[in-house]
Amino acid sequence: QLETLLVNADDRVNRAPRTGPFACDLTGAVEAAVETVDWPTSAATDQHEYLDVSGNWVPGDAGTACPVGGITPGLTQRVTITITDPDERVSRTIQVVRGDI
Repeated sequence: QLETLLVNADDRVNRAPRTGPFACDLTGAVEAAVETVDWPTSAATDQHEYLDVSGNWVPGDAGTACPVGGITPGLTQRVTITITDPDERVSRTIQVVRGDI
């Protein structure tokens, strides 16, 4: 079930709009995945980064996946998602990369 939730979170992050208020902060998409099975949102954590012009992954503005000023054309984002079962016995992590390709 945990691995299914990871795939669900991956899909939700990839399908999230690239414009508007949720283009940079993808936490809601990650949390929605665990809510589908009535797990607490605390079961899912995420780390947001973007690829800067030097080719380095850096945390975005205020913990988002965007530089100051928001999403820009050609921006590549990476979200590291960790989901832990409610009993805290099993934990899995996946990285999702999305961009205008």
